[in-house]
Amino acid sequence: MRRPLTAALCLALTLLLLPGCVSRPDPQPTPTPTQTGTPAPSPSPTETDGRAVVRLAVLTDASGLGAAGLMAGSEAGETAVRYEVTLTDDPDLAASGLLAGTLDAAALPTHRAAALYHQTEGEIRLLAVTALGGLAVLEDGGEVRTLSGLAGRTLYAAGESSAASVALGCLLAREGLSPDDVDLQWSAADSLADRMIAGEIDLCLLPAPDAARVTAQSGQIRVALDLAQLWEDTLPGSAMAVSCLAVRADFLEEQPQEAADLLAEYAASVDLALTDPETAAPLAAEAGLAADPEAALAAIPDCGLTFLTGSDMREAVQSYFEELAAYDPSVLGGSIPDDAFYVIP
Repeated sequence: MRRPLTAALCLALTLLLLPGCVSRPDPQPTPTPTQTGTPAPSPSPTETDGRAVVRLAVLTDASGLGAAGLMAGSEAGETAVRYEVTLTDDPDLAASGLLAGTLDAAALPTHRAAALYHQTEGEIRLLAVTALGGLAVLEDGGEVRTLSGLAGRTLYAAGESSAASVALGCLLAREGLSPDDVDLQWSAADSLADRMIAGEIDLCLLPAPDAARVTAQSGQIRVALDLAQLWEDTLPGSAMAVSCLAVRADFLEEQPQEAADLLAEYAASVDLALTDPETAAPLAAEAGLAADPEAALAAIPDCGLTFLTGSDMREAVQSYFEELAAYDPSVLGGSIPDDAFYVIP
């Protein structure tokens, strides 16, 4: 059932989006959260140290660096709510937590949020876009200069269920290539980064944090292709809105103030990464979002971090979905979602 926004949530979000209503929490060091495969079931949100609890999944991809300040502020007791964070590199596991009701909100590839919206008949909604890009093809060598240079090559790629698979597939199709023209080998990002550094492979597709670690440790490895730049060049007028913050509809309905707090504090966290990366980088490393502060600092400019809400979010996502629908509508769950998908006050 597609639920309309409640009056309480509309009011909270409207006040939040007024100029000056988003504040940045003071960053503090935070212990590294437990990184698990499957989001562990947790009890229903209850107040802890006087704060309500929001159960949140954060992905260890480019979008994850934007959550560093939020995670640090939560551990320091400086956020309006306390965030129980599940850190994972697998979007499927974050999606399963939303479906099972063990998570209130989750970072997801935007196309996965659309598919969940259709699957649940409107029970999963889009709150914000958190990254426009953050994916790079690395090469040990100088042969690949364009997408066509991937033809006939073996490309090791991170995240078969992530944004990388659909964004790359769409771009290849625009180039007149199919996935069959490139030998795609999917694996985990951290293992691919290690293999690239060790010289075991010479071509891979990685999210920005892992790409930064690889290029920092090997002077021979270069960024051959920036997928966000390719998207802009190939599809002018379309945003590569690959990452988002998705929420359960019942969370929006039953905890409107906590939903508004999540929106404000996540926005402030992304703003911290963009405007004060020297502060955000060590927080990201401590949270397990990057290998070390240096890698986080190097990666932040290439992550495509953003925080789009309201009509700006809808415009960016619609342009992205139009391209994906032309490529393969099944990745969106069959079709572009209707306007009820977007949380807009």
